[in-house]
Amino acid sequence: MNGRTDALLSPTGEPEATRAPVPAGRTRLPALDALRFFDAAARHASFTKAAQELFVTQAAVSHRVQALEAELRVVLFRRLTRRLELTSEGERLVRLVRERVGT
Repeated sequence: MNGRTDALLSPTGEPEATRAPVPAGRTRLPALDALRFFDAAARHASFTKAAQELFVTQAAVSHRVQALEAELRVVLFRRLTRRLELTSEGERLVRLVRERVGT
């Protein structure tokens, strides 16, 4: 890795020095694409139906939502048999996404 260690890389694999600075008191926002996948899954209560809407695989939606959950350090969905149910954190995020992004 050109003499760099993994400790110098961000979770996305970018060197920390090349990432845009975050203003004091603010946190980095999740990628808009991840929020789009989350919103589709929330509306359909299904990774499969969200995948059909987004023209990707069910696994792609599932992985993107899991990555978002890991980034935010919260569980957004309860995974039930054949459906998803938003947690309270998921409900809060979906409201913010729809207010701010307008989906």
